[in-house]
Amino acid sequence: MALHLYRVVVRGRFDGLDDAARERLRAAAPEHDIFRSAFTRDGTLTYDQHLYAFNARFEMRADGDPAENEAEVSARALERTADLLAALGVQGSHTKVQLTDMASIWG
Repeated sequence: MALHLYRVVVRGRFDGLDDAARERLRAAAPEHDIFRSAFTRDGTLTYDQHLYAFNARFEMRADGDPAENEAEVSARALERTADLLAALGVQGSHTKVQLTDMASIWG
């Protein structure tokens, strides 16, 4: 079985932000600046002061058939994104996942 390394980007919108959530996000915004984002195992969450949309970036690995991996990796990325948002006390919606199998680029 071949190991596949994926760079995953999850894009979405913040959902149901109240004033307290907006205040928390704005206070934490410097830590979530786009210039700090990276494809990491734990993921990085980025957003700006407008508090409309967010991005989460991950590096994920999977063995086996790429077609089967994509569904699994996408599901894991959505779960991890929900965890990153929950750590800030917020939720997201309208999420979309973009996968890039780095083996296809290097091969």
